[in-house]
Amino acid sequence: FPSYLKSFHLGIFYKPLWKFFRWFYNNSGVVLAPTDEVAGKLESHGIKNVKLWSRGIHLDQFNPSFRSQELRRQWGAADPDTRVILFSGRFVWYKDLDTFMGVYDRFKEAGIKNVKFVMAGDGPVRSELNKRMPDAIYPGYLTGEELSRAYASADLLLFPSTTETFGNVVLEALASGLPAVVSDIGGCQEIVMKSNGGLVGKAKDPENFFQQCVRLVNDTDFYKQLQANGLEYGRERT
Repeated sequence: FPSYLKSFHLGIFYKPLWKFFRWFYNNSGVVLAPTDEVAGKLESHGIKNVKLWSRGIHLDQFNPSFRSQELRRQWGAADPDTRVILFSGRFVWYKDLDTFMGVYDRFKEAGIKNVKFVMAGDGPVRSELNKRMPDAIYPGYLTGEELSRAYASADLLLFPSTTETFGNVVLEALASGLPAVVSDIGGCQEIVMKSNGGLVGKAKDPENFFQQCVRLVNDTDFYKQLQANGLEYGRERT
Protein backbone atom coordinates (compact mmCIF):
# COMPACT_ATOMS: atom_id res chain seq x y z
CA PHE A 1 0.00 0.00 0.00
CA PRO A 2 2.70 2.61 0.75
CA SER A 3 3.91 2.45 -2.86
CA TYR A 4 0.53 3.78 -4.03
CA LEU A 5 0.88 6.97 -2.00
CA LYS A 6 3.41 8.54 -4.34
CA SER A 7 1.12 7.89 -7.31
CA PHE A 8 -1.56 9.94 -5.57
CA HIS A 9 0.90 12.68 -4.50
CA LEU A 10 0.56 11.62 -0.85
CA GLY A 11 4.22 10.84 -0.21
CA ILE A 12 4.11 12.83 3.05
CA PHE A 13 2.29 9.86 4.61
CA TYR A 14 4.85 7.26 3.46
CA LYS A 15 6.90 7.05 6.68
CA PRO A 16 3.92 7.30 9.09
CA LEU A 17 2.17 4.47 7.25
CA TRP A 18 5.20 2.20 7.57
CA LYS A 19 5.27 3.00 11.29
CA PHE A 20 1.67 1.82 11.55
CA PHE A 21 2.45 -1.30 9.52
CA ARG A 22 5.36 -2.17 11.84
CA TRP A 23 3.02 -2.01 14.81
CA PHE A 24 0.25 -3.93 13.03
CA TYR A 25 2.30 -6.73 11.45
CA ASN A 26 4.62 -7.24 14.41
CA ASN A 27 1.57 -8.11 16.50
CA SER A 28 0.94 -11.04 14.13
CA GLY A 29 2.30 -14.55 14.58
CA VAL A 30 3.51 -14.67 10.98
CA VAL A 31 3.43 -12.33 7.97
CA LEU A 32 3.02 -14.01 4.58
CA ALA A 33 4.66 -12.36 1.55
CA PRO A 34 4.08 -13.43 -2.08
CA THR A 35 7.69 -12.89 -3.28
CA ASP A 36 11.20 -12.66 -1.92
CA GLU A 37 11.29 -9.03 -3.08
CA VAL A 38 8.28 -8.13 -0.95
CA ALA A 39 9.62 -10.14 2.00
CA GLY A 40 12.89 -8.22 1.81
CA LYS A 41 11.09 -4.89 1.70
CA LEU A 42 8.98 -5.77 4.73
CA GLU A 43 12.06 -6.88 6.68
CA SER A 44 13.93 -3.72 5.69
CA HIS A 45 11.17 -1.72 7.38
CA GLY A 46 11.51 -3.66 10.62
CA ILE A 47 8.71 -6.18 10.13
CA LYS A 48 9.46 -9.57 11.68
CA ASN A 49 8.41 -13.20 11.18
CA VAL A 50 8.03 -12.82 7.40
CA LYS A 51 7.51 -16.07 5.49
CA LEU A 52 7.15 -16.72 1.75
CA TRP A 53 3.75 -17.83 0.46
CA SER A 54 3.79 -17.72 -3.31
CA ARG A 55 0.98 -18.30 -5.81
CA GLY A 56 0.07 -20.78 -8.52
CA ILE A 57 -1.90 -20.91 -11.76
CA HIS A 58 -4.88 -22.87 -13.07
CA LEU A 59 -3.63 -24.34 -16.34
CA ASP A 60 -7.18 -25.25 -17.37
CA GLN A 61 -7.85 -21.50 -17.54
CA PHE A 62 -4.54 -20.23 -18.92
CA ASN A 63 -2.80 -22.20 -21.65
CA PRO A 64 -1.97 -21.88 -25.37
CA SER A 65 -4.94 -24.03 -26.46
CA PHE A 66 -7.14 -20.94 -26.11
CA ARG A 67 -5.30 -19.19 -28.98
CA SER A 68 -7.89 -17.98 -31.48
CA GLN A 69 -7.12 -17.05 -35.07
CA GLU A 70 -10.60 -15.55 -35.30
CA LEU A 71 -9.86 -13.21 -32.40
CA ARG A 72 -6.54 -12.26 -33.96
CA ARG A 73 -8.38 -11.50 -37.20
CA GLN A 74 -10.72 -9.19 -35.26
CA TRP A 75 -7.67 -7.45 -33.84
CA GLY A 76 -6.20 -6.98 -37.33
CA ALA A 77 -3.45 -9.48 -36.56
CA ALA A 78 -4.33 -12.34 -38.92
CA ASP A 79 -0.93 -12.07 -40.62
CA PRO A 80 1.41 -14.53 -38.86
CA ASP A 81 4.16 -11.89 -38.91
CA THR A 82 2.06 -9.49 -36.83
CA ARG A 83 2.90 -9.36 -33.12
CA VAL A 84 0.27 -8.48 -30.52
CA ILE A 85 1.49 -6.67 -27.41
CA LEU A 86 -0.98 -7.11 -24.55
CA PHE A 87 -1.67 -5.14 -21.39
CA SER A 88 -4.00 -6.78 -18.88
CA GLY A 89 -5.15 -4.96 -15.77
CA ARG A 90 -6.89 -1.94 -14.32
CA PHE A 91 -6.50 1.33 -16.20
CA VAL A 92 -4.99 3.48 -13.45
CA TRP A 93 -1.82 5.56 -13.47
CA TYR A 94 -0.13 3.57 -10.69
CA LYS A 95 0.15 0.71 -13.20
CA ASP A 96 2.71 2.93 -14.97
CA LEU A 97 0.56 3.30 -18.06
CA ASP A 98 2.51 6.43 -18.99
CA THR A 99 5.47 4.09 -19.63
CA PHE A 100 3.25 1.82 -21.71
CA MET A 101 2.09 4.78 -23.78
CA GLY A 102 5.71 5.80 -24.29
CA VAL A 103 6.43 2.37 -25.79
CA TYR A 104 3.38 2.71 -28.06
CA ASP A 105 4.63 6.12 -29.23
CA ARG A 106 8.10 4.75 -30.02
CA PHE A 107 6.71 1.92 -32.14
CA LYS A 108 4.70 4.50 -34.08
CA GLU A 109 7.69 6.84 -34.47
CA ALA A 110 9.90 3.96 -35.65
CA GLY A 111 7.35 3.02 -38.33
CA ILE A 112 7.10 -0.58 -37.11
CA LYS A 113 3.80 -1.67 -38.61
CA ASN A 114 3.65 -5.37 -37.72
CA VAL A 115 2.69 -4.68 -34.09
CA LYS A 116 -0.78 -4.32 -32.56
CA PHE A 117 -1.55 -3.18 -29.02
CA VAL A 118 -4.42 -4.74 -27.07
CA MET A 119 -5.53 -3.20 -23.76
CA ALA A 120 -7.56 -5.77 -21.81
CA GLY A 121 -9.24 -4.12 -18.85
CA ASP A 122 -11.01 -0.96 -17.80
CA GLY A 123 -10.64 1.87 -15.35
CA PRO A 124 -10.86 5.61 -14.71
CA VAL A 125 -8.22 6.66 -17.25
CA ARG A 126 -9.64 4.71 -20.20
CA SER A 127 -10.75 7.84 -22.06
CA GLU A 128 -7.26 9.30 -21.85
CA LEU A 129 -5.73 6.03 -23.07
CA ASN A 130 -8.13 6.11 -26.03
CA LYS A 131 -6.94 9.59 -26.91
CA ARG A 132 -3.24 8.82 -26.49
CA MET A 133 -3.34 5.40 -28.17
CA PRO A 134 -6.13 5.62 -30.76
CA ASP A 135 -4.90 2.61 -32.75
CA ALA A 136 -4.90 0.26 -29.77
CA ILE A 137 -7.70 -2.27 -29.32
CA TYR A 138 -9.86 -2.01 -26.19
CA PRO A 139 -11.89 -5.21 -25.66
CA GLY A 140 -13.00 -4.08 -22.19
CA TYR A 141 -12.95 -5.89 -18.87
CA LEU A 142 -12.63 -9.60 -19.60
CA THR A 143 -13.27 -12.66 -17.47
CA GLY A 144 -13.48 -16.41 -17.95
CA GLU A 145 -12.83 -17.84 -21.38
CA GLU A 146 -12.75 -14.39 -23.00
CA LEU A 147 -9.74 -13.51 -20.84
CA SER A 148 -8.12 -16.88 -21.56
CA ARG A 149 -8.47 -16.30 -25.31
CA ALA A 150 -7.10 -12.78 -25.07
CA TYR A 151 -3.94 -13.96 -23.33
CA ALA A 152 -3.33 -16.93 -25.60
CA SER A 153 -4.06 -14.95 -28.77
CA ALA A 154 -1.51 -12.24 -27.99
CA ASP A 155 2.26 -12.63 -28.44
CA LEU A 156 3.82 -10.84 -25.49
CA LEU A 157 2.76 -9.10 -22.29
CA LEU A 158 4.00 -5.58 -21.62
CA PHE A 159 3.42 -4.80 -17.96
CA PRO A 160 5.57 -1.91 -16.68
CA SER A 161 3.87 -1.52 -13.28
CA THR A 162 6.19 -0.74 -10.36
CA THR A 163 3.58 -1.29 -7.63
CA GLU A 164 2.92 -5.04 -7.88
CA THR A 165 3.62 -7.30 -4.93
CA PHE A 166 3.38 -10.41 -7.14
CA GLY A 167 1.81 -9.84 -10.54
CA ASN A 168 -0.72 -12.58 -11.28
CA VAL A 169 -1.02 -11.27 -14.83
CA VAL A 170 2.61 -12.22 -15.50
CA LEU A 171 2.08 -15.81 -14.40
CA GLU A 172 -1.13 -15.97 -16.46
CA ALA A 173 0.77 -14.69 -19.49
CA LEU A 174 3.65 -17.17 -19.15
CA ALA A 175 1.21 -20.08 -18.79
CA SER A 176 -0.58 -18.87 -21.94
CA GLY A 177 2.65 -18.86 -23.97
CA LEU A 178 3.50 -15.15 -23.77
CA PRO A 179 6.94 -13.89 -22.76
CA ALA A 180 6.54 -10.90 -20.43
CA VAL A 181 8.36 -7.57 -20.29
CA VAL A 182 8.15 -6.17 -16.77
CA SER A 183 9.68 -3.53 -14.51
CA ASP A 184 12.82 -3.91 -12.40
CA ILE A 185 10.84 -2.53 -9.44
CA GLY A 186 8.12 -4.65 -7.83
CA GLY A 187 7.25 -8.32 -7.62
CA CYS A 188 6.82 -9.06 -11.33
CA GLN A 189 10.56 -9.10 -11.98
CA GLU A 190 10.97 -12.05 -9.62
CA ILE A 191 8.61 -14.22 -11.69
CA VAL A 192 10.41 -13.31 -14.90
CA MET A 193 13.88 -13.89 -13.48
CA LYS A 194 12.98 -17.21 -11.85
CA SER A 195 11.27 -18.48 -15.00
CA ASN A 196 13.60 -16.88 -17.54
CA GLY A 197 10.35 -16.36 -19.40
CA GLY A 198 10.70 -12.71 -20.33
CA LEU A 199 12.74 -9.54 -20.00
CA VAL A 200 13.10 -6.92 -17.28
CA GLY A 201 13.00 -3.25 -18.25
CA LYS A 202 14.24 -0.20 -16.40
CA ALA A 203 11.39 1.26 -14.35
CA LYS A 204 9.67 4.32 -15.86
CA ASP A 205 11.99 4.25 -18.90
CA PRO A 206 9.86 3.89 -22.08
CA GLU A 207 12.92 3.72 -24.33
CA ASN A 208 14.36 0.78 -22.42
CA PHE A 209 11.02 -1.05 -22.46
CA PHE A 210 10.72 -0.33 -26.18
CA GLN A 211 14.11 -1.91 -26.85
CA GLN A 212 13.15 -5.02 -24.86
CA CYS A 213 9.92 -5.37 -26.85
CA VAL A 214 11.68 -4.85 -30.18
CA ARG A 215 14.11 -7.62 -29.30
CA LEU A 216 11.24 -10.04 -28.74
CA VAL A 217 9.44 -8.90 -31.90
CA ASN A 218 12.52 -9.30 -34.10
CA ASP A 219 14.41 -12.27 -32.65
CA THR A 220 12.22 -15.33 -33.26
CA ASP A 221 14.62 -17.90 -31.82
CA PHE A 222 15.11 -15.88 -28.64
CA TYR A 223 11.36 -15.36 -28.36
CA LYS A 224 10.66 -19.10 -28.69
CA GLN A 225 13.23 -19.94 -26.01
CA LEU A 226 11.66 -17.51 -23.53
CA GLN A 227 8.22 -18.79 -24.46
CA ALA A 228 9.26 -22.39 -23.76
CA ASN A 229 10.81 -21.35 -20.44
CA GLY A 230 7.64 -19.56 -19.40
CA LEU A 231 5.41 -22.50 -20.31
CA GLU A 232 7.60 -24.87 -18.29
CA TYR A 233 7.52 -22.51 -15.30
CA GLY A 234 3.72 -22.33 -15.54
CA ARG A 235 3.50 -26.11 -15.44
CA GLU A 236 5.63 -26.10 -12.29
CA ARG A 237 3.33 -23.56 -10.61
CA THR A 238 0.05 -25.40 -11.13
